Amino acid sequence: MTHLRIVPATLALGLCCLALPRPGGAQEAADSGAALQATRVALQGLAQRDSSRFAAAIHARLTDGDFQQGDRIVLIVEGESQHPDRPVPVQQPRTIERQLSDTFSVGAGRELVLPVLGAISLRGVLRAELQPYLTQEIARFVKDPVVHAKALVRVSVAGAVAKPGFYFVASDAALSDALTAAGGPTQDAKLDKVRIERAGTRILQGNELRLAFTEGRTFDAMNLRAGDRFVAKQQVVFRREYLAGISPYLAQHATPASDQALFAAMFDNALCPLGGMTLWQQTVSLADDMLVKVDRMSMAHSLEVRAPFLDHRLAELLNQVKFDVKLPGGRQKYLLRKLMERFLPADFLWRRKQGFCVPLGFWFKEGLNEYIGQKLLATRAMVAHVFDRAALERLIGEHTRLERDWSAALWALLMFESWCARYQIGPDALE
Repeated sequence: MTHLRIVPATLALGLCCLALPRPGGAQEAADSGAALQATRVALQGLAQRDSSRFAAAIHARLTDGDFQQGDRIVLIVEGESQHPDRPVPVQQPRTIERQLSDTFSVGAGRELVLPVLGAISLRGVLRAELQPYLTQEIARFVKDPVVHAKALVRVSVAGAVAKPGFYFVASDAALSDALTAAGGPTQDAKLDKVRIERAGTRILQGNELRLAFTEGRTFDAMNLRAGDRFVAKQQVVFRREYLAGISPYLAQHATPASDQALFAAMFDNALCPLGGMTLWQQTVSLADDMLVKVDRMSMAHSLEVRAPFLDHRLAELLNQVKFDVKLPGGRQKYLLRKLMERFLPADFLWRRKQGFCVPLGFWFKEGLNEYIGQKLLATRAMVAHVFDRAALERLIGEHTRLERDWSAALWALLMFESWCARYQIGPDALE
C-alpha cells in the first residue's frame, strides 16, 4: 500500500472553501452615524463629539472626500452651451449637454473625466456636495446649467443569487435593490441567512437586516458605503458549520486563517475589487487549479497543449488596460470578441457563454445513483474514515428525493474515493 500522507488543510479547502468566509462577531454600526449623504457641517460636528475610533475615519473622509477609483456618477445636464476660456471642438456630433448626460466612472487620482471639460478632481468632495460642485464646473461651459448628479454605490453581491458580481446602486435605493440587481435569490437561497460585510466583518445580519429589508430602508439610512458586500449564502460545497457536524477531522483544518491565506489577493487594499480578483485568478486559480487539470489530463493522453493567451507579453499588456475598456458594461471578453468580428459571425461571437457542464445532478439521481451508493457507502470506503456514514446517506438520500442538489459534493466525494482506490491510499494516510 502506498504510504502517501494527505494534507488535511488541502482536503478541507477542496471540499469546503469555495468562498471567502470570515469570522462573525457582534453586529456593529457601519460607522458612527456618518451617512452617505452627510454634509460637511454634520461631519465636522460629529467628529468633534466623537472621541472613538470613528473620529479618525470621519476626518479622513472630510479630507479625501467620498469618491474612489471605480465609483460611478450619473449626470443629466440641461442648459445652453457657451464658449468658455478653453476652446470647444468645432465639430460636435452632439451638444455639450447631451455629451455630459451619461454615466461616468471615477478614474485614477479620484478624477472624473468628462467630455469637453476634461479631468475634474473629486478629491475632498463629499457626496452631498457633488451636485453643486459639478454645477459650478459645468457652468464654465454651459450657460445657467441645470445639473442632476447622482453618485452610485458600488457593492458586491455573492452567494445564492442568479448573477453574483459587482453592482452600482443609488444611495437612496432600498437594500433589497442590491439582490434584485443580481437577478434575485436562487431557489436554494436561505433569505434568513443574508448578511452584509465590510472588509470581511459582518456589519448587518439577522433580525436587524430582516427588519431593514421589510421596512424598505435605504443604503444611506443604514450607513452603507462603497465596497460593502451582500452575501445571500456562503458559497461552499459544505459550509464550515455543516462540516463540523459531519466530519470533525476536516472541520478543524477549514479555518478562517486558511481562507485568508488562500484568498489573500482579494483582500489587497492597494487593488480595486476587480484587480484583486484578477490577481487571484492569475496567481492562484490558474496556477493551482485550471492549468493543473489541463496539464495532467493532456499528458495522460499524450497531448501537448499550449495556452497562447497566457503569453507573458500579452498578459503584461492587458494587465495595464483599464477595466472600463476590458469590461464595458460588464461585457466579458469584449476586446477578444471585437478582434474576432472580422472572422466569426455576430450571432456566434456575441452569444452567451456556454460552459462544459455535464448533467451530474440527473446522473446521480438516475443512472449513477446505485453506483455512487456502492462506492461511498462501502464498508472499506476511505470516505467512511473522514465522514460520518449517516451524513453520507443523508446527502445521497436528499439528492435522490430532489430535496437538495448535492451533485457538486457527491462528485467531490466520488473523485476522492476513486483517487484513493487508484493509488491504494488507506486510513494510515490520515494519521
